[in-house]
Order: sequence, then structure tokens, then C-alpha cells
Amino acid sequence: MIAKYLFFFSTVDDGKKINRDFLFLDKEWNIIYSSYHTIGEDNTRKEVKLTDSQEKELLQKVQKELNQFLDKMKEQLGR
Repeated sequence: MIAKYLFFFSTVDDGKKINRDFLFLDKEWNIIYSSYHTIGEDNTRKEVKLTDSQEKELLQKVQKELNQFLDKMKEQLGR
């Protein structure tokens, strides 16, 4: 069985809030898929296209935050 985790988050890119971002992570907490969307003025979901460098920077930040979260949880659980 392959374990996957799904995370939702929001971020800001060039002053524009990107909503409904999500990541699929494998059982080792590595990002295996990402998607970015925003809510348009007409309240419809629209896909946001990021450049490769924007996505790389964003995913590095998210991976860092996930790792910090996991380290803190391990510390609190005494592991």
C-alpha cells in the first residue's frame, strides 16, 4: 500500500493570493505532486501557472516548513 498525504495551503505571489494550493506527499513526506489555484472575481476556481523557478522556490519553502513541523512533532512525542 502506498501512503500519500494531502496538504492544502495558501500563499502570496507577486501580491496576489493563491488559494487552494495543494500538495501530495509520499510516506517519506516528499512532495510528489502540486497544484495551484485562485478564486477569480466571478468566484470560480482558476489554475495559476508558476514558472519553474517560482515553483521550485515555493516548494523548497513548503518542504522546509513541513520538515520543521515533523521535527517539532517528533520532539513533542519524545522520539
